[in-house]
Amino acid sequence: MSNLNIKAIILAGGLDFGRCRIASRLPAALWPIAGKPVIVRLLNHLAEQGVKQATICFDGDQKIFRKELDLLEGIAIDYLTETMPLGTAGCLRDSVNGNPEAKYYVCKANMTSPPDVNELYAEHCQANAMMTVALDHDPAGVHRAIEVAGAYLFEPDILSLIPETGYCDIKEKLIPTMVKANQKVHAVKMTHSVGAFRDWSSYLDAVADTLMNGFRHDFVKSQKDQPDSDRWISEKAQVDSTARLFGPVVVLEGAKISENAVIFGPTIIGKDVIIGRNSLVENSVLWDRACIGRDCEVQHCLLDYDAILADHKKLNNLMWH
Repeated sequence: MSNLNIKAIILAGGLDFGRCRIASRLPAALWPIAGKPVIVRLLNHLAEQGVKQATICFDGDQKIFRKELDLLEGIAIDYLTETMPLGTAGCLRDSVNGNPEAKYYVCKANMTSPPDVNELYAEHCQANAMMTVALDHDPAGVHRAIEVAGAYLFEPDILSLIPETGYCDIKEKLIPTMVKANQKVHAVKMTHSVGAFRDWSSYLDAVADTLMNGFRHDFVKSQKDQPDSDRWISEKAQVDSTARLFGPVVVLEGAKISENAVIFGPTIIGKDVIIGRNSLVENSVLWDRACIGRDCEVQHCLLDYDAILADHKKLNNLMWH
């Protein structure tokens, strides 16, 4: 592990009223990936790479994060509450609060496979840039425009170009200001998708991409079903001998998969989930304690915590709570 002189600014957003019922109750930054909130995985990822400080920017009550984050080790965390929208650059400005560090790493919390900060740092230093922008990976070439991955590395001098008060966005305001000031902006294309998401549908897609491409098995304290398989099944899970699992599939502790159930990946079965007899689950994520009855079909769905699906039901491309 290196010891980077970098402070991370984590953009955790807030509750999203109107578009997604789950997001109106639980910030997307706290949605789980194989048993842990995505922001916890991000902070652990940063700590492993030598980042020692992070500020969480959230436009609501910070207590909602403290329960998950206050016990984390290896990285010191403070909080910035956005009483009014600040924008991505505004969050950077107010997080620094007049005490500039060596460099700043600004990123969205909602990423399943965040960039390697050491690689981004090396590219940044080699380019002698004022700002380095991470561009998301698009292996299929689906998007005509290259998407920004939601991660940036800054020199402290960048603060002089951000207005002292008010809203300021990195892409819409700060980068054009830098270009006019002849400050170098460097772009680095990621070798993998960062798995950014905003709602339950893009969350499912991000989880699927993570499982299919480079899922880190240390995300869960479970064991692979076979030495080179793509099934991670907790020793504390119950999987009937007649059930069939086609990976990549993660099954967490306490889960119970009944006789003749069929699971097609990419799928995550959360803690204490119950899947009834003869049921099919495909390309879905089931959060802890969800219960699927007998003879059900669940395809490309997100099941909320404690969700119950009665016998003989079929769900396709839905969020169920």
